[in-house]
Amino acid sequence: MIGLDEQDGESQFQMFQNKIGRYVVISSADVYRAYDRLRLADPGAPDPTPLTEQSPLRDKLYPYRADCKGPEDRLYNYDKILLERALMADADAMPVTSIRLPMVYGPLDYQRRTHPYLKRMMDGRKQIILSKEQAQWHGLRGYVEDMAEAIALCALDTRKGHHIYNAADRVCLTEREWVEAIADANSWNGEILELPETSLPDSLKDPMDWNQDWALDSTLIRQELGYSELVPQKESMVRTVQWQSANMPAEFDTKQFDYNAEDEVLARAGG
Repeated sequence: MIGLDEQDGESQFQMFQNKIGRYVVISSADVYRAYDRLRLADPGAPDPTPLTEQSPLRDKLYPYRADCKGPEDRLYNYDKILLERALMADADAMPVTSIRLPMVYGPLDYQRRTHPYLKRMMDGRKQIILSKEQAQWHGLRGYVEDMAEAIALCALDTRKGHHIYNAADRVCLTEREWVEAIADANSWNGEILELPETSLPDSLKDPMDWNQDWALDSTLIRQELGYSELVPQKESMVRTVQWQSANMPAEFDTKQFDYNAEDEVLARAGG
């Protein structure tokens, strides 16, 4: 679960080759070129989605190096592309399955992926603002218990050779639908307001190309390993919101919640 870079892959290959039946590497959908195009790290046109296992990978390595303070940072050499390659050095010596995960949500999510919207709802905000472009953006997600099921199926696979699978919710929600799902689970009856990106306060602007969806096609793992969700999507969100509501973070970036700036935008919009 902890493998992050090429060195991890090489050391684990040396450790386990000719000793185990199958190695399952927990990879990420950030291997795809669409990830760089979404975050403006690659100037190309949006890649077609949903992404399959054959979709183009990133042209640039080390996606988080620019944000690191130096080589001592664990993410300095992070790259799941290199991790996969190192582990898949010899299919006869060590068959490998790489499972490329989406943004995983649910109880115990240390990244608290519902927090930006749920906090606003719990703070009594009557309106949540999205840019028109982001509102229609499809983001890949997977509920934690379902992703664990997908990993288990990969581990129990007795076939030979290497395999690569995408895993994600069958239905890829738009950002607006994601907010609506959180609202429904939290019984929030406010309004989701879509405005032009240029109208948003700085605290709500993200340097992203929202024309690049980031959605995964999980057909292959469903067909070959019989994967299907264990938890209905509505129930998964209820469980997520219940846990998140009881475990709001003590520390967070307060600049993301500039309600005065949001109220000024709402006033101009007539909200």
